[in-house]
Amino acid sequence: MTDSSKEELIEHIFDLTTAMYKMLIPGLPLEQLPADVTVSQLRVLLALHTGGPSRMSSLAVVVGVVPSTATGIIDALVRKGLVLREHDSQDRRQVICRMSSDGEKLTGILWTWGESQIKSLLETLTMEQLRQASEGVELVYRNAIEQKGISSR
Repeated sequence: MTDSSKEELIEHIFDLTTAMYKMLIPGLPLEQLPADVTVSQLRVLLALHTGGPSRMSSLAVVVGVVPSTATGIIDALVRKGLVLREHDSQDRRQVICRMSSDGEKLTGILWTWGESQIKSLLETLTMEQLRQASEGVELVYRNAIEQKGISSR
């Protein structure tokens, strides 16, 4: 494979993924989202949903913002009743953020919606197509694990 064809394939995969998201997003159950939740706040909520309670500094890294920005996002989510802020019992200087029950409910709705969208797309594939898709996703997953230096599952 030449570099240009590799770049073209990467771009093609990215374009298809983007197009798929664009097809799915209009069906997002916006009526179940608070009107004042921003995209950045949603990213923090989903990070807490998938990663569990986290230190403020860790959330900033996961979401890709500086710590002061993460603090502002968390402040807004606390005011909305979606996140709780607690002090680490081992080190009172450390702030631990976790979902409130309302935050869990909201992200649960979004996560379940996303899962149902992907499952409905996968259910129409043949067994051979599912095997191929599984192999492709597994390759990307293993590469991500290797790149991040994380131990597998």
